[in-house]
Amino acid sequence: MRSKPNAFILLLLLLLGLYWGYQHYQTKQYSAAISPTYQTMNALQENLEAIYDLGDSDEQLLPGQIAECERIQNTLSELEAQLSETIPPTSGAAKTKETLTIALSELQEYSAAHAQYLKACIAASQKLKTLAALGKQLDSSPASYSSLAEYTETFKQAKALTSQLKEKKEAVSLIRTAFLSKTKKDLDALLL
Repeated sequence: MRSKPNAFILLLLLLLGLYWGYQHYQTKQYSAAISPTYQTMNALQENLEAIYDLGDSDEQLLPGQIAECERIQNTLSELEAQLSETIPPTSGAAKTKETLTIALSELQEYSAAHAQYLKACIAASQKLKTLAALGKQLDSSPASYSSLAEYTETFKQAKALTSQLKEKKEAVSLIRTAFLSKTKKDLDALLL
């Protein structure tokens, strides 16, 4: 003999379905509300990628690249502050907010590290120009002890700056790779 489904169980299943549907709706609403932040972050990330792709070979472009990195960093900081004021209505929305906050923070770190790298490029370039000028000066006139000492000190400084430059470039590359390979993919999966 077959038993009929209990009306209580059916009502419970209906209520659970309504609850899950409402939770899903609330999460979608929250995602739609923070979508402009996500879109702005994507545009800033594209700008940062363009700066990264320009490289460091044109010294005349470096000050503009640094200024743009700093502008990007400030805008990301403002976006993060605006996002912190939002209140996610569900655990799914909280996960989205957390992932977007992490992405904004990591992108700020990437922008700051790249700006620092570009500043180091300028400093290294200036030090190498000073070194070249001192080298020409030594070639054109008899070398004194003080001019040799100055050249040696400048050479040591240039060597140290070059080493720091390589470290900073590697750091930028690692931060960029981590952002693109993990955080950006996680965020895209949640919001797209």
